[in-house]
Amino acid sequence: MVKTLYQQPHYDTGKPIFATIRGLMRFAATLGYDQGERKSLDSDINESDGRPFARHDQTFDLMLLLALAETKSSDIFLSDDDEQLITIFEEYAQAGFEILERWLKARPDDLYGDQSILNGLATLGYIDERAASTIDDVSESVEF
Repeated sequence: MVKTLYQQPHYDTGKPIFATIRGLMRFAATLGYDQGERKSLDSDINESDGRPFARHDQTFDLMLLLALAETKSSDIFLSDDDEQLITIFEEYAQAGFEILERWLKARPDDLYGDQSILNGLATLGYIDERAASTIDDVSESVEF
């Protein structure tokens, strides 16, 4: 799935849907949070180094917002330990990846994943399919 969304160039644009793995992870974490799902990482998954994400302002800001929303306490900002931030982010991202995987499996004919994502977002009410004659019309105005 990651290869499809992050590495595989789209036939129309020549670029992958997500330009960076960070962008894909941010999307997945936001999706997981939106759906109220957090999933623990499998024990056989290697621990990732959170420093590259912490050095990226947009990603670190999202990590802080998700941790604040999850803990409902501003004390999260007082801690020097980023482990809790990283864990919350990773668990929401894991849930989001599982949702994305379901969307992709529902559209096996979608080789690039863009239509699967757009259909999933339409199902959640983020895209009004009635505003365009087809989902393809919507995809022209959406950039991931």
